Amino acid sequence: MTKKILGLALVWILSWSIFAVDQLFNTYQYISLEKNMSSVALPGKTVIEKNGTKFMVDDKLASKHIQAEQRDLCGEDKFWEEVELAISPKRKSIIVQFPEKISIKDSGIKSVYLQAIPQTVAYRSLSTSFHMHSISQIKLMLSETSQEVSLQLINGLETNYSEFVDSWSIKIIANSIKKDNCYISEFLEINTSNYDNITNLDTFYESEILEPVFEASYQHTEADEEAYMENFFLIQKLKQLNPFLPDVHEAALALLNYTVWPEEDKYVISEIQNRNKLHDKVVFGLFGDVIDDDLKSVNKIIHVLNIIAPDLDISYSSKASEVNLPIHFAPCTELLSSHVNGCEGYAVGIYYHPHSFDERSRGKFGYIWIDSRYKSGFRQSVLIHEIGHALGLGHNLCTDSVMSYSDFSNEPEYFTAIDLMQLRLLYDKRLVDFEKAPSIVTKLGLDPVKYKEYKSDKSSMCFAKDSGWNELINFQQGNISLQELKGNMNG
Repeated sequence: MTKKILGLALVWILSWSIFAVDQLFNTYQYISLEKNMSSVALPGKTVIEKNGTKFMVDDKLASKHIQAEQRDLCGEDKFWEEVELAISPKRKSIIVQFPEKISIKDSGIKSVYLQAIPQTVAYRSLSTSFHMHSISQIKLMLSETSQEVSLQLINGLETNYSEFVDSWSIKIIANSIKKDNCYISEFLEINTSNYDNITNLDTFYESEILEPVFEASYQHTEADEEAYMENFFLIQKLKQLNPFLPDVHEAALALLNYTVWPEEDKYVISEIQNRNKLHDKVVFGLFGDVIDDDLKSVNKIIHVLNIIAPDLDISYSSKASEVNLPIHFAPCTELLSSHVNGCEGYAVGIYYHPHSFDERSRGKFGYIWIDSRYKSGFRQSVLIHEIGHALGLGHNLCTDSVMSYSDFSNEPEYFTAIDLMQLRLLYDKRLVDFEKAPSIVTKLGLDPVKYKEYKSDKSSMCFAKDSGWNELINFQQGNISLQELKGNMNG
């Protein structure tokens, strides 16, 4: 019986063992299937592998990835070696030939540009600053293997303080879906001897905006002589209004001994005797992407300065050769920023101090650059701000000053009371160049105690205003006419 039971048990175990082995095999197959299924994408998705790691992405993105992995045109030396650039027979355009059509889908390249860069060492000197207008860039058509590009160039300015551009480097710049500027190379050099589509830079001028008496070398005819003389005598009357300005204020002197550095919110010492003060004959000139409002602002500033600084000979000229304080308007593109002034993410306007004060330089007052992308009142605020620097004003933290670096600045489009009272002091005819604060306090009869109080409590400098500046402010804002300004100030 025992043997029989033992035999039956053995048979039972063996039968179930076969079943267990089968289940183990099925389990292994299932696990293997699960592993394989982990790489199966959902509808509309594709599994791609990069550096040994698998990713599930949209089909469109996967397609771009696979194509880019398959071909990177930016890295194909053979392709770029077959690209040809040539000056057209008429010498007014550039012929570009690609060995094949370029598509993002097949090549990974999203854009190609033709750039003309003046062969200029630097743009920071007065003589080479005009060359910023000679930089140009044109987007090429990727779908065309051959295209003719009408590349118009600006030759700069030739005066006794500046010169024409000698030549341009013609480059091709490519951007891929992976990297901007993935390919950069010079293909051609052009100059006035082999290329004719070149124009000269000139000053911006609108006769109906600027009073003729403010032109440096205005040549009037008999027909307009009466109007010219009427305006001339009006300007002389403006100069006579200087004694009616508010008295020099101790807070103005305190402000003129400080400035604020960019991206900082604290005052630093910038003594008044070191201010870049204009003198002699000053001639504005506007160049580049200028609009009417720019010249209107300059016109108003000249009016104001005739009252604030009557001994300053300041004018505007339509003749580039007469200009010694040029104002350049050019957009802060990546191209201009990288070659000229590093403006991208940094500045919308820059005043460049003069490197020399000798007469031979003719540019002894420096020059100004303004980002021409702005068309609103902010553009005029920037222009007035930079002219303020040229006149000798520094930065401050007063919210209602055009020279403010305060985060809460109102960004006015004119010189406010804070600015005017500084200019009133800086250009006081009783002072001499490089005069220090203690001497100014004594000479102008200022209160030394008040002056020290303003210097110790710097925030108080912004609140020392005088209602006597309202008329000049209203004139700058266009609220009153020139005749009304004269009448109101003269009582």
